[in-house]
Amino acid sequence: MTQQIRDIWKRFDELIGKTENDDTKLIIEALKAQAELINHRLAPLPAEIAALVQKALPKQ
Repeated sequence: MTQQIRDIWKRFDELIGKTENDDTKLIIEALKAQAELINHRLAPLPAEIAALVQKALPKQ
């Protein structure tokens, strides 16, 4: 996980800690969970794309 991603998670946690409204906390927690899922799903893409490109290149 990159520092940029860790900073984003920290920002979510700060927002959750600052709000007093339970509904708002729930929404922020849901957004954080969605962002974590998207990050988890997208993180391997660069390696997968590189592997596909290698397969597609003609062998010498």
